[in-house]
Amino acid sequence: MFALKFLVKMRSYNLELSLWPSFVYALFERRNGVFEKVIGYCKGCRMWVDGGRVVGTCDHEVISLWSGAWFNPSNRVTVVSQEYRELAEGFVKIYENVGLSISPYDKDFLFIPIFLSRSTDWNRNVLRWCRALWREIEEFDDLLGFDFSSMGRSFQLRQLPEALKHFTKVSLTEKDPYEIRKQLLSCKWVGPKVADAYLLFTGIDISASPVDIHMINMARRFRIPFSKIPSKGVCAKYTCEDCSWNSECLRNIFTSNFKELSGWLQTMFYVHDKLYCSRERCRECILNTLCRRIPSRRRKI
Repeated sequence: MFALKFLVKMRSYNLELSLWPSFVYALFERRNGVFEKVIGYCKGCRMWVDGGRVVGTCDHEVISLWSGAWFNPSNRVTVVSQEYRELAEGFVKIYENVGLSISPYDKDFLFIPIFLSRSTDWNRNVLRWCRALWREIEEFDDLLGFDFSSMGRSFQLRQLPEALKHFTKVSLTEKDPYEIRKQLLSCKWVGPKVADAYLLFTGIDISASPVDIHMINMARRFRIPFSKIPSKGVCAKYTCEDCSWNSECLRNIFTSNFKELSGWLQTMFYVHDKLYCSRERCRECILNTLCRRIPSRRRKI
């Protein structure tokens, strides 16, 4: 775990800030600036920044995806609708050296931190639970008979065994992201936020935008109008295109306007909310002219 100390923009690629908000980070441990894979595909692989560029001990393409360096937000701004181009450009200006960390190689293990992240603290609980789990198991199948009650009494841990049983029946070879999303939503305890986070961080659909409290807060701050958020009952039946809510739902409004920048921008919403908005650093934020400047309420997230 590392402190939130990323307010000064670096010229070199910011590996720490690219990994920190990504669920892929739960598969790594950081030691003296080096990130080592502790579970899943290429366990033991290490990556770090050298001379401003990401390097590692395994295949370059794999390192590029895990580090997020494959995704250059500056190259994606032109796809954004004109109405929100200025907002997108502002975020790219602040976070131009931050990528989108994904892992198509760990579609099994990534379900764990994503599912456990519901209504709890990412650093304090999810990372701690995952690191403890990885020390106890070698393969994903080891989780299916694991006694999670030995790790704590939280509802996330209590619900995980049943959710895992359903998850193992999801066809991850399906080509249509919406079909995978529908199958994920059929899993017990899995809602749209978990399903979309899974699509995004496994690289199945980088435009998928998990609607969480940070995204809702930031959409309000930056005047993105919406009156509905995704509902499991509705999302399990319809694609966004076919849904009668599509003109009001934040997920569809967001993906329709930001397109392939959506997943990255939603992730930067989380980062920005943590580093600026929740700390009320409005005077330091170059986006303050676009913001409603609603003081954030102090709360645990």
